[in-house]
Amino acid sequence: MIHNRTSSLAPFLAITQLHARRTLVARVDILSNIAFGVLLAYGLAFLWQALYRAEFVPPTVPIDRMVTYAILGSVVTTSLQTGIVYYANWRIRTGDIIFDILRPINWQVSLLGDFFGTVIAQFVAVALPVVAISAVFLDFRPPASTVAALVFGPSLILGALVSYSIVFLILLLAFRYTQVGGIESAMRGFRPLLTGALVPLWFLPGGVGTAMEQLPFPAIAFTPLSIYIGETEGADIWVALARQAGWAVVLLATGAYFARRGMHKLSIQGG
Repeated sequence: MIHNRTSSLAPFLAITQLHARRTLVARVDILSNIAFGVLLAYGLAFLWQALYRAEFVPPTVPIDRMVTYAILGSVVTTSLQTGIVYYANWRIRTGDIIFDILRPINWQVSLLGDFFGTVIAQFVAVALPVVAISAVFLDFRPPASTVAALVFGPSLILGALVSYSIVFLILLLAFRYTQVGGIESAMRGFRPLLTGALVPLWFLPGGVGTAMEQLPFPAIAFTPLSIYIGETEGADIWVALARQAGWAVVLLATGAYFARRGMHKLSIQGG
């Protein structure tokens, strides 16, 4: 039993490592993304400081925490953006998806390795340098507490799982409609707002904020970010983590179910 689990984990880790290396090789992209991330961090810091000074928004949290939240929200959103939908969609349209499905490793798990490899590389090569520069030159703060520092990482991982699960469900539409690039592009535009990375849920009107909290999207960014700055603390941290884990399990299971159905109805174009 242990041998089987180990042998099934090895291909997943190999895929994750492969895509992490492939992402890190693109040095020009990495440098340009760091430069963009730093400029975005400066812009967000200036924006929230201006909004606070003009009393355009209520000072729900101190300005240094809000700046920290905004910078983290931008780097988390950027790190979680990958091209797996476009790549896998192309393979479905051409029929090459058959070769992916016939591999020994489960297709959903294989794509998860692709996703996490890219995300880890982007986080290490881009997000960490942007955060380090922001900590020196901007009003960026460390985690609000020791508990927040310890829980932030696991919460980020759960958020990434939820993000992947939603991306995978979008991709599965390609089995029926063959082209989902437009849907993913639209989601990229709305994702910072839906996840709470752009505007924290506490700034939304009461009913809207409460309704948003029941959706899976805030589990991607709002939950780990609010833990980091100390807005979610105490017993609420464990409730938030349980909600993240619950959404991850439900969405992954839903994706696995519809993936099996989609493969049975696969229509190959051009061959």
